[in-house]
Amino acid sequence: MQALLSIVPLDHVSHIEVFDVVQAADHYAQQHSNDTFETVALIYHESRFVKDAKSSAKACGLMQVSDNWSKFSCDELQQSVDINLHEGGRMMADFRRTYGSDWICHYNAGNECNELSVKWANAVKHLAKRLRSSYLRELRQCLQ
Repeated sequence: MQALLSIVPLDHVSHIEVFDVVQAADHYAQQHSNDTFETVALIYHESRFVKDAKSSAKACGLMQVSDNWSKFSCDELQQSVDINLHEGGRMMADFRRTYGSDWICHYNAGNECNELSVKWANAVKHLAKRLRSSYLRELRQCLQ
């Protein structure tokens, strides 16, 4: 959590809410065999941790899940952190199985990646790498 707050600006949401989302994101990442750091980075880039976010493409909630990809409505995806993270985690796992290492680009763009979605995917990967590195640095300091 401290790693996240030291890397990205999150002054628009309560840090307690961010902490709760990160804890739940870790739970659902493990449930779907996803990487927690990629999950948190994806949440940041998709919604900036705003749980009732809605895109112009009608993707909803923290992980910007489209109700076309989910059995839940946009309202349900926005109101329930657990539903949103579960559905987003399921989608991450499905895209990873289908598209391999390009899954993040497809999470953003759907079936065909474009230049903008590749750029977006690189930003997500870069943040995930920074989060992992910062977390490990903090862990080493705690263990000394």
